Amino acid sequence: MHELGHFLSAKLFKIRVYRFVIFFDPWFSIFEKKIGSTVYGIGWLPLGGYVKINQEQITRPSKPAWQRLIVMLSGVIFNVLLSIAIFSCLLFHYGETYLPIKNIKYGLTVDERGIKNGDIIRNGKKIERIQDLPKSILLGKDLTVERNKKHITSPPQLRIFPRIPAIVKNVIKQSPAGVKKGDKIIGINFHHVLFIDQVLEILNKKKSDTIRLFINRNGERYEMKIKMVKNNKIGRNLGSISDMQNLLPLEKKYYGFLDSLLSGTKKTWESLTAQINIFKQVFNIKTQAYKKVGSILSLTKSFSPNWDWEYFWIITATFSIWIAFFNVLPIPSLDGGYVFFIIIEMIMGRQISEKFVEKSTLIGIRFLSLLMILVLIWDIFRLI
Repeated sequence: MHELGHFLSAKLFKIRVYRFVIFFDPWFSIFEKKIGSTVYGIGWLPLGGYVKINQEQITRPSKPAWQRLIVMLSGVIFNVLLSIAIFSCLLFHYGETYLPIKNIKYGLTVDERGIKNGDIIRNGKKIERIQDLPKSILLGKDLTVERNKKHITSPPQLRIFPRIPAIVKNVIKQSPAGVKKGDKIIGINFHHVLFIDQVLEILNKKKSDTIRLFINRNGERYEMKIKMVKNNKIGRNLGSISDMQNLLPLEKKYYGFLDSLLSGTKKTWESLTAQINIFKQVFNIKTQAYKKVGSILSLTKSFSPNWDWEYFWIITATFSIWIAFFNVLPIPSLDGGYVFFIIIEMIMGRQISEKFVEKSTLIGIRFLSLLMILVLIWDIFRLI
């Protein structure tokens, strides 16, 4: 879609397009057909796509600057439109399910500094939904929480979740005998537990492969000795928010066509501002957001083992707006770099040196390549 934006605007202004290819085609293409002056193709490497435009007509003033500016911005514009379309369709088809802050009766669980497990949000009406927390946090707003009946102001955190009881959702094949669906874990190795974060904390600190597990099953207390299976698991999957409607009631809002379009646009804007703030927080030592930067490996880990179309399209819409933001950065070799040069040209009233543009573009390519390699290495290091 990004490359389609460049392609259509170039055709509109009669700028020659040599190739328009879906996916990449090093060495050979799966399909190629020349129509007019343009070769249309499908590559074999499914990592994007590209459009090859007459570079002289873009970098040299053979076309008006405003036309060249639109051609370079049209990829970003198409990404934004795609994001709006996806979010609008999702809201129209699925509606919006959310967890109100008022329904979080067990407090929060976190994996950052500042807020502690069990803290209860007391920001009043400023934050109504758990989904609104990341936006508030990324804007650097402090949170007011209740801890031991005292109100405490906490610095912004990156990852906050509602605290939920440790109830067994299902039993996996390798599970030892005794654990059943619906069991509530109340103790591990004589440590009293109620919530999932407490269970995980104890399991991560355990020193042997065998643990003593205490459960509540239909009001009766059971004790069993269990041998751990792979990755510190005890042969069960614990429930999630969606499994505990009776404890943490979710609410749902439905949208008509016009409302879904307006709300889809709003969601796109919120997603864009969130991306901008994430980018800013990467350089914030206090939040340590730079530790969360990842490559395509991190993206794949965000998906559930079970296919979910709604989640897939949410990721696609978010990724589309991220591509738009990243491409508009004034880095040579990105769309934003070319846009920057064209704007400077319009202000100065004369063309920028072609050698300067070429050298800047080469530096930009090397910088981005190095950045991608470093992020990939960091992701592999965390995975290992």
